[in-house]
Amino acid sequence: MSPLVKRALERAGLGDIARARLEGSPLPEGAKEKLESADLLALGALADAVRVLAAGDVVAVHLREPRGLPITWVKRDETRGEGGQGAQGAGLAVLRRVAVARVLASNEERVGVDYMDTGLELAQVALGFGASELLGVLVNKRGLPIADDATKRVKGQGQVSAQLLQQKEIEQVLVYVGRRAVFHGDTARDEKGTVLHA
Repeated sequence: MSPLVKRALERAGLGDIARARLEGSPLPEGAKEKLESADLLALGALADAVRVLAAGDVVAVHLREPRGLPITWVKRDETRGEGGQGAQGAGLAVLRRVAVARVLASNEERVGVDYMDTGLELAQVALGFGASELLGVLVNKRGLPIADDATKRVKGQGQVSAQLLQQKEIEQVLVYVGRRAVFHGDTARDEKGTVLHA
């Protein structure tokens, strides 16, 4: 963590929580309340440092909700009434909930967002606030699920799996924010039927 971030955490009153969380010590009394009222950018910086410690640069993209994994899913509808009025306030509330969940969770637990619920743009921002999991089906531009056998003509490549194209788009979004995508759940297949991601 850079000296600039450390100073920002101290100014936001999160220095003791940051030290305890990053060293693996018990959090100080009242940590949750402090996190819930702290400056959002300082909180996000702390949550991102914890995410690096817990998950590294991997973002698990779940194409269906996994069962039995220790994942806290933050959804937009759970944040109604938080963060002010309108869509912007709801988006900020999602980011705060993601960050608080990441700081309070153990390193074995993961924090994720459903990009069908929040939108891919907000989910991308949430990756900088501690999220390490994304959930959502592959959809076309109209928001409809992409059929398993759907293809699209790509110049120089012929007919290509529409699901594969969507996965590549998601991978590029994640590369842009310095992360590496690992897809789980239903899998896309290439034109020969070979599974591309497990």
